[in-house]
Amino acid sequence: MKRNLVFGIIAFSVILLSSCRAILTGNSTNGTTINLSEANFSYVQKGLVGHSKATYILSIGGFNHDGLIKEAKENMVRMNSLKDNQAIANMTIDIKNKFLLFGLYQQEICTISADIIEFRKK
Repeated sequence: MKRNLVFGIIAFSVILLSSCRAILTGNSTNGTTINLSEANFSYVQKGLVGHSKATYILSIGGFNHDGLIKEAKENMVRMNSLKDNQAIANMTIDIKNKFLLFGLYQQEICTISADIIEFRKK
């Protein structure tokens, strides 16, 4: 009896965990372009990070990708306000999707990382 119970628990755990997966996608482009070919700038701060998250149950809920990216960027900028002659550079957008319980539960996490640069006055 105990052997069947242990076997059942192991089989259930394997089936449950085999339904979990995560997908990570990245993008290093944004809507603006800054020409950094001249040495007329300096780094003010490196490694800024902003996060946003959406949860879906039975594919219902959360935001679309544009909403997640916008919210993550707003969180990043809110914690690190820009001053005159400063700009965000080297922005990278990563989106991670987690699927659990055969896709019944999905979580989408957006992480944006960037640097702040400051242009020298002419």
